[in-house]
Amino acid sequence: MTVAALAAKIANFPVNLQPPMCCTNCQTPLILDEHWPFCPNFHCSSRVFGRLQKFVDVLDMKGAGEETLRALAKNQVVKTPADFFRVTLEQFKKLERKGEKHFEKFQTGLVSVKSLRTAEIFAALDIEGRGTWEAITAVPGLQTPAQILEAADAGNVNLFSKARLVTPDRATKIIAKILEAKDEILDLLSFIQAKQAGTKLLGLVFCLTGALSRPRPKIEADIKNAGGTVASSVSSRVKYLVTDDPTSNSAKNKKAREVGTQVVNEDFLNSLLGS
Repeated sequence: MTVAALAAKIANFPVNLQPPMCCTNCQTPLILDEHWPFCPNFHCSSRVFGRLQKFVDVLDMKGAGEETLRALAKNQVVKTPADFFRVTLEQFKKLERKGEKHFEKFQTGLVSVKSLRTAEIFAALDIEGRGTWEAITAVPGLQTPAQILEAADAGNVNLFSKARLVTPDRATKIIAKILEAKDEILDLLSFIQAKQAGTKLLGLVFCLTGALSRPRPKIEADIKNAGGTVASSVSSRVKYLVTDDPTSNSAKNKKAREVGTQVVNEDFLNSLLGS
């Protein structure tokens, strides 16, 4: 939506509820993005910090808490996600109350995110949420960073639209965001290795419930690393509901039986994983 259209839309708002017309940080005229005023300046320092914070939060990167992150951004040591990997000990020690021990923890956090699945990489770039990228990277032809960038360059809306819940309009917006951030993406990929997901569970959707023997995030990671997808609730698209008690009458078990989802235990899942 244009600035003029935005102005017309908010003209009837009560004075005390009228949003600003320009970004309070960089003074760029705002646009309306899904009903919210939004700064379109990709290089606005507020948006830059938001992307850095998203990267850290999505990947749960240790050693880069809010205080450290703000200091790195304020001193312009880090401007893009790739810059995290360029930070030197000398730069880090110049930050307030930061020393070698803090830097070691920071470096450990970086090591933990140097090998990521494609969905994790793009979810951490503030383009779309993790669930959307799990769906996109389940589409043949969109399973590696190179394939995603190639499809975005070609404006292949139809391919992105094959992902669950990604409409052509949404696909168009995703492609635009990828192209806007392309330089940052390529820079980041020079430091991060994209893990190739397996194919044992490719195309299969799982849902987890009950008191399982291992932490749920670890089980979810095993499923995703084998090419599968994890849903938060049972629906007709879910192939297997993995539970500690397939015979129980829990709400999810009942729903699974209603929609034709197979209710299985961890041993069955492990057999699919080959473990």
